[in-house]
Order: sequence, then C-alpha cells, then structure tokens
Amino acid sequence: MRFKIFIIISVFFSLFLFSPASAASDYGLSAAVNATQGSLPKTVGGASNLPELAAVIVNVALSLIGILFFILMLYAGITWMKAMGNTDEVTKAKEMITQAIIGLVIIMAAYAISNFVFTSLGTGGNDFSSSQNMCAATFADGMCKEAASCNAPMITTPGLCPGGATNLCCHKP
Repeated sequence: MRFKIFIIISVFFSLFLFSPASAASDYGLSAAVNATQGSLPKTVGGASNLPELAAVIVNVALSLIGILFFILMLYAGITWMKAMGNTDEVTKAKEMITQAIIGLVIIMAAYAISNFVFTSLGTGGNDFSSSQNMCAATFADGMCKEAASCNAPMITTPGLCPGGATNLCCHKP
C-alpha cells in the first residue's frame, strides 16, 4: 500500500512540478529583479530557475545518501573485523555490506536517471556549463532577456542564452 502511495505521489510531482510550462516560466522573478534595480541575486545554488534548483537539490541529496551508504559499508567492514570469529556478528556484518552495496547501486541508478531527466528538461542536470547558466556564469549581473527589455546602461551579449537571437545576455558593461 505504501509503495502505491509513493508511486502516485512521484507521478504527481513529475507531471506537475517539472512540466514544460514550469521550465519556461520565471515566475515573475525578472520583474522583481527589475523593480529592485538588479540588487536581488540572479541565482540560488547556481540555478536560475525552479527546475534547475530542483536538479541541484536532487543531485546534492543523492550524493549525500550515497556517502551515507558508503559510510555504512565501512562500518559493516569494521564490525566484521571486530567480530573475531563470532558467526552472528560476521553474518550481521555481511548482511550490512550486502544491503549497503544494494543501496549504493540504487542511488547510482537514481542519480543517473535524475541526471538524464533534468538534462532532457533542458536544466542541465550536472552540467552547470549549460547554455541556461552561461550568462550568469560569465557575468555576475548577467540575466537572459529579450533584446528590447535590456535597458541602458545594460548591454547585451549574444550566444550565452537559449532561445535564439532574440534572447540575449543582458549585463552591466
């Protein structure tokens, strides 16, 4: 029963949280940055929009869980060494190592799947040099905008933002 609920919740979030509409929208953040004359940060954790931030959070969480399973495997190895021939302790240590290895395999598969999904969404996955981040990575105050909305004293640099020739990197000179 719990597994069915988990699947339903996972499908719900995958359909609505990471939809193409949410990937294309900046949720009014550009207007807030313009209203404060650019004093707000353009990125959070290296991400400039919600799907990128979700990718960063998922990748960090999976990395931490992978480290946890590795530490569990080390603990099981130490337990085995300290067992000194006690068959119950050795059996317990072997089971912990087996479970830790299974956990590491699951985490690596989840990491690969999430990286594939986020790369397919165009959020870059683990590739923080993707075109969506190149503007902010190149210029501290850089922001992808249409050419008409980049007002003086800001200047535009082509080729750093996705969306073709009309979407340019707007930054201070």
